[in-house]
Amino acid sequence: MKRRQTARIHRALQVVAAVLALILPSSAQKPAPSGPEHWNPRTFRAGEKLEYRISWASLMTAATAELTVRERRPFYGHEAFHFQALARTVEFARSLYELDDQFDSYGSTETLVSFRYEAYVHEQNKRENSVVRMSGEGLPVQNDGPMVKVLPGTRDPLGVLYYLRAIDWARQSEARVPVFNGRRLFEVHARSTKSGKIEVAAGTYTASCVELRVFERRKEMSNVRIWIWFAQDESHTPALMEAEMPFGKLRIELVRASLTQAK
Repeated sequence: MKRRQTARIHRALQVVAAVLALILPSSAQKPAPSGPEHWNPRTFRAGEKLEYRISWASLMTAATAELTVRERRPFYGHEAFHFQALARTVEFARSLYELDDQFDSYGSTETLVSFRYEAYVHEQNKRENSVVRMSGEGLPVQNDGPMVKVLPGTRDPLGVLYYLRAIDWARQSEARVPVFNGRRLFEVHARSTKSGKIEVAAGTYTASCVELRVFERRKEMSNVRIWIWFAQDESHTPALMEAEMPFGKLRIELVRASLTQAK
């Protein structure tokens, strides 16, 4: 492979890493509602695991990802969900860009507002860990480290996916939500655009397609487009996620959904 082509793939896989981390930039124009307008607590529960394969350009499977509802438990006096995402590159992509990342999100079981976000990033022999403790009205006081004050209704990059999933897109067509990744405060605009049947490795789903527009400092990132297909059932499973990036199109499709015994 030519050196220039290898360099392009390497840069593209760095973009893949950002998407796998679910970092969705945007601007904080105004506070979002504290929770989905129609939040059904049965949408997801502790013990759920969703497994995905990620393809990019000519790489049929560049990486894999897992989304897990680890547990539901007390968190500094509040009832919280513990969400976790794992991502790793595989096969040929791994030889170009080694990635083993873990992200943990803790948020309210009632409103899905984020309490805490942890990132354990291992990429190309480099490790970087961070813990973000959210502070604000109605949020728990965490006494194990410094806290950051955020806008009402703020979610973290992983928690925002479950927030969007909790919405009944047949009844609610739009949502706006601030997202804080530990360094910058953003806003995501989500809008239901269409519905229909889709086929992924896990099977065939009737789903709603939700388009995400991402902003930073009130300016839209026009070179990034994201769509998530949520199943039109009680679980609202994210069956397919697609993103158009400067270096190509990503396809993140559901391979397996399972429910195991959890705390």
